[in-house]
Amino acid sequence: MLGPAGSTRDSAQETFRILIIEHDTDLARLLMTSLATAGFECRHAPDGDAGISSFAMSHPHLVLLDLAIPGLSGHDVCAKIRETSLIPVITLTAATSEAEQLEAFKIGADDFVLKPVSPKLLVARVLAFLRRVYRYDPELQTQIRMRERDRQAAQRQALGTTLVPTGWASCNICNYMGPRERFERFNPEGAMVMICPNCHHKEDISFSIG
Repeated sequence: MLGPAGSTRDSAQETFRILIIEHDTDLARLLMTSLATAGFECRHAPDGDAGISSFAMSHPHLVLLDLAIPGLSGHDVCAKIRETSLIPVITLTAATSEAEQLEAFKIGADDFVLKPVSPKLLVARVLAFLRRVYRYDPELQTQIRMRERDRQAAQRQALGTTLVPTGWASCNICNYMGPRERFERFNPEGAMVMICPNCHHKEDISFSIG
């Protein structure tokens, strides 16, 4: 069984990854923005089946799991995660009864957060879990991200050319890369801005001129 205790990953040397399995895209976007601002790499899955696939591909350090997702239920998703991993799972639920809240722990969740979710409170809980499970150090993570950003900049300069394919853009925060139009947005003043569709950062976007 993989997890914090048995994982071979050196968590202190990488950006912490959070997987959000949430059917409400507005809430997911809000949580991703708050977590990205706190320095985490985030990935979103809108339903249970996509959540299982994303979990297998992204190897997250923590999962935020909506219990009311369509498709494969949140309870089933948590059970499948627990078949192979011991990473922290925080469930998101609108259930107010004690029995329903206790059910979250029975399926293997580590904690639950009631909806409507307070982004600040949720980020605080995520930080608390990461500190306890992985000995997370926010200052160290900031230094790691800065070193990685400098390394990528030096690599681009050494090659003498952009690493971004023609017509594509790349986020220097989470390293997401895709067609440039996915990054293009209009602000309230009508001006076009470049925003990463993955972590939603508005800065440090590289793109090709051609």
